[in-house]
Amino acid sequence: MLLIVPLFLLISCSKATIQEQIKEGEIPSQTTLKFTHNGQTFHIIPLYEEVLNYTGSARDNASLNTKKMYFEKVLEPFQDKVDEHNADAGSYYFDYFFPTKDVAELEENTAELLQNQKVINGYIKESLIKSSKHIAGGDKTIFMLPSNPEMTVIPDKMEGISGVTFSDDVILLQIDPSFTEKALKYTAAHEYHHTINMEVMGMKRETLLGLTLNEGKADSFAKIVYPDHNPQWTETLPEDSEEAVLAELKKNLNSFDLSVYYEFFGGEPSKGLPQWSNYRIGFSILQSYLDAHPEDSIEEWTKLEAEEILQGSEYKHLLN
Repeated sequence: MLLIVPLFLLISCSKATIQEQIKEGEIPSQTTLKFTHNGQTFHIIPLYEEVLNYTGSARDNASLNTKKMYFEKVLEPFQDKVDEHNADAGSYYFDYFFPTKDVAELEENTAELLQNQKVINGYIKESLIKSSKHIAGGDKTIFMLPSNPEMTVIPDKMEGISGVTFSDDVILLQIDPSFTEKALKYTAAHEYHHTINMEVMGMKRETLLGLTLNEGKADSFAKIVYPDHNPQWTETLPEDSEEAVLAELKKNLNSFDLSVYYEFFGGEPSKGLPQWSNYRIGFSILQSYLDAHPEDSIEEWTKLEAEEILQGSEYKHLLN
């Protein structure tokens, strides 16, 4: 009993003083990585300490664990850093910043990511350099946000990493300590292509077809950079599922309704749509186009409108 009580106190203390461990050097401080390749400048900017500021406050007083506090501790510093780097995050980033009920787990995950940040940054740097060798663009800013533990799909189905591109120069990677090297590098390449696509095609409101083929472009590019990685959302649809997906896609080709998009993204069993239907059919359409046009360079097919890609693939009947 005398041994157990001090041990319990030691464990409790260590979990409660992550900020102190950072100050004492037991956990490294976060560092921004800047590098240039072929005229492109890249910034990898972590939000680990901002998240720890949030978890520290939320853990000490659960009643303060509100969206308002999370915004003050995490979202506003993100906005400040976007401004500092003269970047453009658009206006759709709010949905990716929200508090969690699992404060202790988020804190532990964030501390683990901090300890591993040099390796993480190295993987992303390698991916961005390899990607830029295939097609170059403007400067890029990549933010690293510990994923919310409530988003179980990230560790369960996405190998610990999820990405979103806000503009032609800002990417957000949401990362869980369970990430795999292959998935992280692939995702960075995928999101990099989104920024290039936005550069050449412009920042515009997209139809369901446009959004679907943008994902097809990004996955086709990432597969060129990392051909050995096979994420679930690039798997070929079974024949019966593909028929249902194509039927729904044909009905909604020119729809701007985001609720329709999220049915394709999240799945809608009543319509025969499995999860990631837009990614899976988008990748199949791009692969069909590329099989028919092997002479096209990455730059050439990146510049194509969605209808041009569809017309040049075996799925052109969707336009009839």
